[in-house]
Amino acid sequence: MRLLLTGAGFLFVAIGTVGLFVPGLPTTIFVLMAAWCFAKSNPALERKLLEHPRLGPPILAWREDRSISLPHKILAVSMIALSLGLSLALTQWAVWAKALLTLCCVSVAVYLITRKTRAPHNPCPLRPEPKKQPEH
Repeated sequence: MRLLLTGAGFLFVAIGTVGLFVPGLPTTIFVLMAAWCFAKSNPALERKLLEHPRLGPPILAWREDRSISLPHKILAVSMIALSLGLSLALTQWAVWAKALLTLCCVSVAVYLITRKTRAPHNPCPLRPEPKKQPEH
């Protein structure tokens, strides 16, 4: 089971990485799933993911109080809107398929918008503070 969860964690990290470059493919949800898999199977990989400068803070904020930073919310909702707009404009799907896609995108956007917003000046307390250099 540990091997399966570790493999799933790597798969989720890979999909999340692709999501950094492909509009409409989320990154954060896959990174959160990877962190969960690694927490259950390989604490060293989980720690590595949590200590990552870009991927760690959103995971820690979500674990602490289910919050999402405002820049991440804006980016996510913007990408959803862009992807939906392009899909509706460039495809010749049936009306029911476009309506279903719109319903899914709007539902995800509403979910994101209604989550707690982490203030930019409020770093995640679960993340250890960097050691300060002594002053001379």
